[in-house]
Amino acid sequence: MGVVTLQEALDFMGVDSKGIFKITAANDKMVLTSDQGGPSTIDIPDGTYEGIGLASALQTAMNADNTLTGTGTITFAVSYSSSTSFFTIDATAGFTIALTFVGSDAALTLGFSADASASQTITSDTAVPADPADIVTTIHAGVEAEVLTYCDRDAFDSNDYVHEQYHGNGGNIYLRNWPVTVLTQVATSVMTGMQIKNSATDATRATAFVDVSAQTLTLTVTGGTSASASSIDLTDSASDTLSELVATINALGNGWSAQIADSNLNSILSTELIEKTLSVGSRGNATASFQDLNIPDPSEDVDLDEDTGKISRWSGFSGKVYVTYTGGFVTMKNDLKLAVLRWIKIINDRVEESGDGLDTLRDGDLSVKYTAEIPEVVRVTLDDYRSRVIV
Repeated sequence: MGVVTLQEALDFMGVDSKGIFKITAANDKMVLTSDQGGPSTIDIPDGTYEGIGLASALQTAMNADNTLTGTGTITFAVSYSSSTSFFTIDATAGFTIALTFVGSDAALTLGFSADASASQTITSDTAVPADPADIVTTIHAGVEAEVLTYCDRDAFDSNDYVHEQYHGNGGNIYLRNWPVTVLTQVATSVMTGMQIKNSATDATRATAFVDVSAQTLTLTVTGGTSASASSIDLTDSASDTLSELVATINALGNGWSAQIADSNLNSILSTELIEKTLSVGSRGNATASFQDLNIPDPSEDVDLDEDTGKISRWSGFSGKVYVTYTGGFVTMKNDLKLAVLRWIKIINDRVEESGDGLDTLRDGDLSVKYTAEIPEVVRVTLDDYRSRVIV
């Protein structure tokens, strides 16, 4: 979840996600030829239309042209698909219609990008119009990402953070994703929780990967008769403690074996394992030996300032520190939301006016690159939410 939702951004700028077409003197002509006659220049009445309305306006104008219809011989049907966003012109069975692109200044508006050969039906080459919400969607995602980068945070809303790493320099530590609602654990050192190896001698390599965010242990054997890949869910009831995880690994076969480092750790949760990738297999004539998978060794003498995310202790923090906590805003701050909305609107206005401030903007993949710095009216607010680590 970001600072603001896409719908909040759309509402703030008054953008309707439903596309509209604006027909003016600059884009109101279609040069068409039927098997009854032509070419005829069809004039679409100027105005603002939704797709179905524009199709109806073109249909009326075509059927009012006696050259094109052969004085009523053909009754054209023009339709717009709200699901595919294509226009289709149908001359009905037994008749044909063709489009001449040159001189058809409305062609691109209706999605035609080239001549359309004579056929009973001709259909747009591209979907139109570009949904204005698509542009805002891209800008919204880009702004949210830039705000997180500038403030050096993972998120602003409340989330759980497991074994987040800091490097102590002898003083206090400021957690990135403040405020802190729950401080679960602070560890200034680690200890061996369990050990693992793979004894398949014909394997090219064997690796063990603890993924904290996915809460999995992935065991991979490459090459040889034991080649395999196993992903163990560290939250599953069959492997959610270290003793159960050891038993699960030992039951895998394919050369895998594991052991607990200390029986006193049997009931420690498997999710306590610190993220790590280990090479644990035999290499050449060397027999595999057990490799350590670590868990934090918690510190007890820690003070917390919930509002700022500052953790402290009398001796300070040095070296690697692992912190598990719940941090972020349960209710998003209004001034922060307004700052993000303003930045989105500033960029969107530039796109609508001239594209100023963008390197590229392409319908299709809707690529947006920001070249302008953070607007000052936005920066003033964001500075209040930057991580204390970088202030």
